Amino acid sequence: MNFYFRTALREFRRGRRRFVFFLLCIAIGVAGLTGIKGFNASLQGALLREARTLMAADLQLSTGRTATPAQAELLAGLPARGIAVAHNVETASMAVNPATRDTTLVEVKAVGPGYPFYGALAVNPPAPLTDETALVGPELLDRLGLKVGDTVKLGSTTFVIGGVIVQEPDRITAGFAMGPRVMITPAGLARANLIQFGSRAQNIYLFKLADPKQVGALRSELTTAFAKERPRIADYREANPTVRRFLDRLTAFLSLVSLVALLVGGLGVANATRVFIQEKLDAIAVMKCLGATNRKVTGVYLTQMLMLGLAGSALGVAAGYGVQLFLPKLAGTFLNLTLTPYLSPEVALQGLLVGVLTAFLFTLLPLTAIADVKPALVFRRAMGEARLDRRTTVREGLLLTVTGLGIALISTWVSGSVKWGFAFVGGLGAATLLLGGAARVAVGIVKRIRVPRSWPAARQGLANLHRPGSQASAVVLALGVGVTLVLTIFLLQRGLLREVRLTSPAGAPNMFFMGLQQADEPAFKAFLRSQPGVLNAPDPIPFVRGKLVKVNGKSMEELTLAENDQRWFNSMQTLSYSATLPSGNELLRGRWWTPADYQDKLVISVESEAATRLHLDVGMTMDLELEGSIPAHAEIMNIRKTTDYRAGGAFNFVLGPSELGPVPVSFIGQANVAQGAAGPLQREMAAQFPGVTAIDLNDILKTVGTVLDRIGLVIRFVAGFSVAAGLIILASSIAATKFRRTREAVLYKTLGATRSRVWRMFAVEYATIGLVAGIVGAGLAAGVTWALLRFVMESTYHFELLPLLAGIGVTIVLTVAVGVLSTVDVVSAKPYQVLREE
Repeated sequence: MNFYFRTALREFRRGRRRFVFFLLCIAIGVAGLTGIKGFNASLQGALLREARTLMAADLQLSTGRTATPAQAELLAGLPARGIAVAHNVETASMAVNPATRDTTLVEVKAVGPGYPFYGALAVNPPAPLTDETALVGPELLDRLGLKVGDTVKLGSTTFVIGGVIVQEPDRITAGFAMGPRVMITPAGLARANLIQFGSRAQNIYLFKLADPKQVGALRSELTTAFAKERPRIADYREANPTVRRFLDRLTAFLSLVSLVALLVGGLGVANATRVFIQEKLDAIAVMKCLGATNRKVTGVYLTQMLMLGLAGSALGVAAGYGVQLFLPKLAGTFLNLTLTPYLSPEVALQGLLVGVLTAFLFTLLPLTAIADVKPALVFRRAMGEARLDRRTTVREGLLLTVTGLGIALISTWVSGSVKWGFAFVGGLGAATLLLGGAARVAVGIVKRIRVPRSWPAARQGLANLHRPGSQASAVVLALGVGVTLVLTIFLLQRGLLREVRLTSPAGAPNMFFMGLQQADEPAFKAFLRSQPGVLNAPDPIPFVRGKLVKVNGKSMEELTLAENDQRWFNSMQTLSYSATLPSGNELLRGRWWTPADYQDKLVISVESEAATRLHLDVGMTMDLELEGSIPAHAEIMNIRKTTDYRAGGAFNFVLGPSELGPVPVSFIGQANVAQGAAGPLQREMAAQFPGVTAIDLNDILKTVGTVLDRIGLVIRFVAGFSVAAGLIILASSIAATKFRRTREAVLYKTLGATRSRVWRMFAVEYATIGLVAGIVGAGLAAGVTWALLRFVMESTYHFELLPLLAGIGVTIVLTVAVGVLSTVDVVSAKPYQVLREE
């Protein structure tokens, strides 16, 4: 070992510039990986550290149903046991500016006495919340043109705006926000008459214990008492499980994206090692002549590369801390948390090990060429590039297999999932083969382009692509991977939003109305059809609430379901009923019912995805408990597929119109409204039907688009590390052939070429590499996006030329900029300094 380290350190004396590129190739990927992992660790730490503040309590129970008398009695008795209870209610409603009659969708939160138990509700200006006042989010003031002291109408009454909410402790637990926050008291909620049957209301109970160690016992007690409702229960020890699950999945995905950058850097490591070994042929031959075995010589250079890998990994860990500081700015207000970044020892260790393992895997194949070095052939070689003997196919195949398995193990470790790890390697391998093949073909085509002699700079620039030692194909492959990642994320985001906006049939509803009571349904239907700007108003859709009890004779506890499916299907379900097949649906199996089918029994139609998750088919039975504890036994008549979620048929379960007994029924109104007519319609509706909430899909799409933009920006930022790795490989390849480039530039100058012409020659070369990499990356991005939308998301891909052209243009600019900066000293070299060495 002493021999290996002493000799490896001695070899560091030359080629330091190339070692810099080696370090950067490893550091860029490790920086992205440790930055993402560190960011997640700081988020998880903040969630755990501020768990009580983030839920404003020691324990939180959330249910969509009102407490039964027995449950209410239990809750009322808790204060006598030293457990404080606060009852909040959250619902959606329309807020109206009484002066202008402008409206907007808001999230109303009625907070009970004692809220919050932890943290602080910050209001500007500081103001108490009374039964006559409301605290609002700043967005509401902007949308309705209001200010503190003005009045805002909710439901059937008005409230004075007492202040603007600056900080809400448990806001992060609320999930996706459909509109600005409005906070009132329970008495104010009752006065506004917002909660009626069919209203989307969530009852949230907060608990503060004198002895937090008893939180487990209280949780068990509440779970038993609310067993039928199957509520969401979380305590401070879980650090908000819903948010944590989302962050874990996003982190796993981003970690794999950053791992792509590290593997692209690995290609640079392999190229740098290959060139380095070629330059060390004399040293290798001398060591062999002095008695060193192949294993000893290989050990020396492997030790050197591992030392470089460790140094590059350490540099990447340090840079990852900077990435961790920058990511919260990209996320913006998407995560309403104050983070304290820190360098997690586990994350740092993982970054170091992954970096070193990557360096090891990608130097294995180039280093095995040492065994092919014959001292006699090296010392007798002619001037020009020394070529190593061709490696055997068997050895190359074995090493590639080892490298693939090593990458699979690394990706499994990074993502925390064997399935994700091997799927990642498979996808990356396929993409690499496609990109590598496309890169070779594209570079080969460019090489065969015949440029007129009247364009000498362009002619020589294209000829440079096949100069001795050219790494054009490798650079195109590396840059193409990065371009593919960035463009795929961008195109996928645009494709999803475009699909939601454009795929609905003409005349499909773009506004929905919640909280419509059965008694008001005829009048509301007539109201919609009489309003100007309403192009189409289908009949309101009836719905009832219920929960699944048994599926084909098996209780829900006996079913083998995925964790998410267990959570979803054990909660309250919204069911519709209809005599005809709902619009936006098509039958897959079975038949639609006739009046004779549901005359004496209850029949049900199941959406295909729900049928797959619950393992249902035609002829099976389902037992439900409808609202009001009314049992129902239904036979599955058909399986249908929802083809348009905006056409009013997005129900997992649709019943036949049988007599359901005293089950409370509500309706969802729907309408297709012309552009610009939504505002007047909402104002008129708020005046005549104050208890009905209008949901404009255009507003929802804007909110969804904002969230997707933030997430997409973070993903594209991480994917950008792959582009950076490709540019580093470009700079490395220029450095590897620096002597040849300098000699060429000097000869051109000696023969009369100006410095400007030499610059143009190199610029054409780099622009061509950027153009080919951009075209290859953009083409593969379009193909991957099409495949994901078509086969994974069952959507339609719409070809967009402008983003692809923009991606190609940016790639060309970056490639030329990096190439020119890397060639400054080449073009600046004096002829006599080089010619004297000839």
